[in-house]
Amino acid sequence: MLDIMNAIHKEQNAFNLRMLEIFNFNTGKTEQANSWLSQDDETIIKLRYALRANKKAYGCPSCKTGVELKRGADGSFFFRHNQREEGVKCALIDKLSYTEQRIQLYNASKEAEEHERLKRFIHDYLKMDSKLIGDPEIEKIVKGKEATSTWKRPDVKCNYNHQEMVFEVQNSNTWLSDIVARDSFYKKEKVAIVWIFNQFDPLSSDVKLTQSDIIYNNPEVNAFVLDQAAMDASQAANRLMLTCYYRVPSINFDKMKIEISWESSLVALEDLHIDAETFKPYVFPFYRKLNEAKQELAAQIQYEGKRIEKEKVYGRIIKVERFEEARKAKALQEKRKKEAAAAQRKKLAAQRAAAERQDKKIKQEWMEKAAENRLAKIALQKQAALQNSMEADKIENKYPKNFKDLTTAQCVELIFKNKYSRDLLNLNRRLVELKQLGFNLPDDILSILEKRQSISKMEGTFSQTQFQRASGY
Repeated sequence: MLDIMNAIHKEQNAFNLRMLEIFNFNTGKTEQANSWLSQDDETIIKLRYALRANKKAYGCPSCKTGVELKRGADGSFFFRHNQREEGVKCALIDKLSYTEQRIQLYNASKEAEEHERLKRFIHDYLKMDSKLIGDPEIEKIVKGKEATSTWKRPDVKCNYNHQEMVFEVQNSNTWLSDIVARDSFYKKEKVAIVWIFNQFDPLSSDVKLTQSDIIYNNPEVNAFVLDQAAMDASQAANRLMLTCYYRVPSINFDKMKIEISWESSLVALEDLHIDAETFKPYVFPFYRKLNEAKQELAAQIQYEGKRIEKEKVYGRIIKVERFEEARKAKALQEKRKKEAAAAQRKKLAAQRAAAERQDKKIKQEWMEKAAENRLAKIALQKQAALQNSMEADKIENKYPKNFKDLTTAQCVELIFKNKYSRDLLNLNRRLVELKQLGFNLPDDILSILEKRQSISKMEGTFSQTQFQRASGY
């Protein structure tokens, strides 16, 4: 055991040699390593992945063995040798064997207790999803469809909505060669691979290199985490839920630059999009949104540039335009005020017209009522006149029409009982009326009656009022 550990330490020390130069197989020229290492982390991580996928892109200037990118304890990246073929000598380092070291470290971490717990959790909650076809399987071998000798044993395998899918739990350091090998295999077999972390903090300064290898080579830089929040959500939803971390671009128009921030959300398998080329899942399309933001920013920068240039060349014109805009705005405001005042006047006029109509209606009703009252009064007067006439007729019809046949008492009653016989004018009218009724009275009837002393003889025959009236003549 001690010999094995010494061999591993010796191998690690040899491979940690930092290479200052690398050989470019495409150009046949030696390049300075710093020309790559001085770039941003995202570019370096993508190069690290590409180097593992294509071992003959860059190599050692001495032995032409492929190189890979590693990160030291201080966080800086450096180039080092890949595993060399047997018999290859190098002037920079001694020949080292690191395959056993890789296998031992990977297998030891893969079967850790936390790794096993997460596998079981994924399996159990996949079974509850209604879109799952068949049952999920733990560590079920996936063989190549064409090259049947090639195979992989994923942590969990399933068929979700007619898409074969595997889950690989990564909670410790995993060799980049294994990551690349699995990605390449599943891409060829058109099987979606979901790398799962047990925890992830994108803002932490010590993000594991293995996590970076996986995240930055996701087609949209999405990370999937089975943390406590995802487990709680899975239990509540009765299906597998994951926490997805993704980068979101936004435009800072004050500084005219694109800023990128990390966000996260809980997602189900139905929320995943499978990249058609890599067969890796993502939720938020970072690069599409980034391109849209770049186009929008470029358009804004172009617009601002034109605007600034226009202000320089046509400053006075712009000032006049702004003055005109202000004038139009003021005119529009005044117009709206006038329209509002006109509407108010119209409203008041409508209210006045309504009041006048109401007054007219009330007046009309009053006049109609007064007319009705007048007609009623006239009707009453006519009725009274008719009544009087009827009463008169009753008196007048009792006596004969010929004067010779009338007694003095009958003449006095006919002439004086009528209420209109108070004065001489009305008395004459009464005499005319009696003649019209057919009484044959002489023209000097009053003189005749006076000579007969008929009025005084009638005292006691009429009521007191009637007597006084008769005696007044």
